[in-house]
Amino acid sequence: MAKYTVTHSCGHTQTHDLFGPGKDRERKIAWMENQPCTDCWKAEKREADAKLPITMSIHTNGMDTDEHGNVLAEVCLTGGTLPRKDEIKSLGYRWGTPRGGIINLLSSADPRCWIKTVHLAELLDINSATAKMLLSDAAQLDAIKVNKISAADAMIYERTVQRQQEQAQADAVRATEIAKIAKPERPACHPWSNGKRWNGNYYGKPGNRSYYVDNNKHSISDDDYAICVAYDTAIAEYRARVDQIKKS
Repeated sequence: MAKYTVTHSCGHTQTHDLFGPGKDRERKIAWMENQPCTDCWKAEKREADAKLPITMSIHTNGMDTDEHGNVLAEVCLTGGTLPRKDEIKSLGYRWGTPRGGIINLLSSADPRCWIKTVHLAELLDINSATAKMLLSDAAQLDAIKVNKISAADAMIYERTVQRQQEQAQADAVRATEIAKIAKPERPACHPWSNGKRWNGNYYGKPGNRSYYVDNNKHSISDDDYAICVAYDTAIAEYRARVDQIKKS
């Protein structure tokens, strides 16, 4: 590797790291001398992009969800967005790299653009507030609308929804089974009724029982101790049955 200072077609000089045999480097230098420098190339590209129409494209991989399980879609703005970036930001878009469709997830490309994330189900409902909002965005920006949700993306989305429905049905069955189990009622004398930091232990012997809650010692009668121990056993059995149902 060696450093070479090249005078580009724009008149600017730039230092480049070149590799390979000397003849290859000479050919590379000759080619670069007929090209603009990096800064000028970027400026030309920005100017050319600014003249392009804005394109609004819809993407999803059918798998990404929010914390509530809603499958997400991305609304991406590309093309001549630079002159209108402030307007685009005011509409709720952010600059970043989209997740894109399932094919995009397998690519190392970095197609940065303006992104707005929405619920796919709402996007597919033409009467929803989300669909109407995006139509308004497109009209305001004179954007060309393009649907880039592939057949594979749609199939994965359908499978995701199906799995969610199956999970919801299974959860409903479990909830019904759990509701059939009588939950033991905690007695008023129980340590958990008197604080939040009980270590789960009782101390002493008959006639001198106690426990500690929030580092404070509490005395307990033998009768209340028997009630508490019975409750501890019952609630442990209840929780074990509930866990068994949840894991089934």
